[in-house]
Amino acid sequence: MAVSFFWHIDMDTKKLRKRYMQLVPHLNKALQHVNTQLSDVPSSEFVLETNLKPYMSVKRKMEADRVQDPVELSDLARGRLFYSEQFDIDDVLNIVKQLFGKSINSIDKNGHRSKEHGLEYRGVVHVDLGLNGIRFELQLMPLEFKPHKDFLHQIYEKFRDPKSLDKLSEKQQELLRKMHNEMYKKLDKEAKEKRKNS
Repeated sequence: MAVSFFWHIDMDTKKLRKRYMQLVPHLNKALQHVNTQLSDVPSSEFVLETNLKPYMSVKRKMEADRVQDPVELSDLARGRLFYSEQFDIDDVLNIVKQLFGKSINSIDKNGHRSKEHGLEYRGVVHVDLGLNGIRFELQLMPLEFKPHKDFLHQIYEKFRDPKSLDKLSEKQQELLRKMHNEMYKKLDKEAKEKRKNS
């Protein structure tokens, strides 16, 4: 049964939080389903990380994107699947297609440039799953990206939070953007080279 919670963006915080809490059991089911489907992939070759988007992030994103229904957000439930150099992206997509089949809404192999803040995500493939009315965003990326994700996410957080962004000069923003994008570009290039030679 599909989940649908429609509400207005000007809803007060108390009601918004209540709506989010109503969604949590459905989000947890989607999370559990993805974890179960991917539980048999060898842990020596794959690392899966999943979580729910925290309430404050949901609130901030809904206000920024003027979203009326939290279910419209693509990453209320989300995960990253890191894969070893024994696999290239086509191998991983074949596995994902076999495991999720008709639950796959879309696969974005070329969306490395985010509309937000000019940040790029080269080498990351987004798979949008639909699980009983819940959208689950599964990011696929080479295992070589994993040690750098926290640092790169900290840069993203600077742009995402209006208070942090306001404290940065144009020059500082440009420097952070360049650092972020160059690192993704370098990691993507290295990962592709490794897989070409393996």
